[in-house]
Amino acid sequence: MGIYRGDGGTGTGNQADVAEIVGYRDEAQAAAASATASASTASTSATTAVAAKDAAVIAQTGAEAAYDSFDDRYLGAKSSDPTLDNDGNALLTGALYWNTVSNVMKVWSGSSWSVSYAPAGTYLEKANNLSDLANASTARTNLGLGTAATTNSTAYATATQGTNADTAFGWGNHALAGYAQDSSVVKLAGDQTVAGTKTFSSTISGSVSGTAANVTGTVAVANGGTGLTTLTTNNVILGNGTSTPSFVAPGSSGNVLTSNGTTWTSAAPTSALDINGLTQDTAPDKSADFIPTYDASAASNKKATPENIVKAAVNASGNAPVYAARAWCFFDGTLTGTNAPTAGGNVTNVTRNSTGDYTINFTTAMPDANYCVVATAETGVYAAISTLTTTTARIIIRVPSTGTNTDAKAYVTIIK
Repeated sequence: MGIYRGDGGTGTGNQADVAEIVGYRDEAQAAAASATASASTASTSATTAVAAKDAAVIAQTGAEAAYDSFDDRYLGAKSSDPTLDNDGNALLTGALYWNTVSNVMKVWSGSSWSVSYAPAGTYLEKANNLSDLANASTARTNLGLGTAATTNSTAYATATQGTNADTAFGWGNHALAGYAQDSSVVKLAGDQTVAGTKTFSSTISGSVSGTAANVTGTVAVANGGTGLTTLTTNNVILGNGTSTPSFVAPGSSGNVLTSNGTTWTSAAPTSALDINGLTQDTAPDKSADFIPTYDASAASNKKATPENIVKAAVNASGNAPVYAARAWCFFDGTLTGTNAPTAGGNVTNVTRNSTGDYTINFTTAMPDANYCVVATAETGVYAAISTLTTTTARIIIRVPSTGTNTDAKAYVTIIK
């Protein structure tokens, strides 16, 4: 390429070279314009891409919210009733899930799950008119229909026959049992069930069963009744064959039922009652009464007072009074804690307070604490009385040579 040196200058350049340079300039300008346009387009595309990204984020958020809302309402398949939704939150009213054990869809009412959909074959369809029952016979039984539901209609009276039955003078032989012939006679053959209240003014023959409380009137003694509608309170009933029974009133306080060989009466007892040689003493005077015996020949001199009876029972003689043991026991003092005695009377248990120290607990309390305690122990030791109350007696068992307490078996009697 030649070098342009200006007008009038020397060199090899010419107008062609100028034109070429101008062409290069125009191309550069065009390229610059194209680059500017491309930059503008790129900027627009970037703006569009950002907008698209924002729209995508919004769509994603909406999709996630929609899925979470759906997931909160349909919890999917589970083997048991859930108590929380899939996010661990409280269940929404109307939430659904499929129970994989019973194969049913269940809905949450807000407080409990109930079946909202059951597979075909587990329910009755309207169009089937009960033909899809699993067992029609069982269904009739559950409804209490009995055999009437399957009995042919010809087994029942027609409308005309029903009218005749109402008049009681229609079809059939009325001389046979089972037909009402007039207002005073009803013949019933076999077992009959009568509902409601029925009044019979004449004699009923045969056996009648039912609830006794529903039967009023009287039943004769000969027919298994008493012939009465009421029985006098506290009176003694006396049989009278097939006739209505009679009664014996209690009479005065202290009366006894006495037989005269024919009937019974209520009367005061005699002043002296001789029972196998013992004469009842109506006014015992202790010292003047004698020890009772069973000698019938001397019964008039043997008064059966309570004290003399006791004396006779224990073979005690003389006039000195007899006093009884009010409690007694034999216990093993080597046992710790509270234990029932090995044997005894009126003693609930014995408590070991410490070595050789015992409290005897009475079942029934003494009248006071002024009673006598007789206590003995095993060989080589002795028992001493400690404290007495109306409900307990405390004793100590010691070794004589050392004066120290020791555990041992003991025998205790309370006399009052």
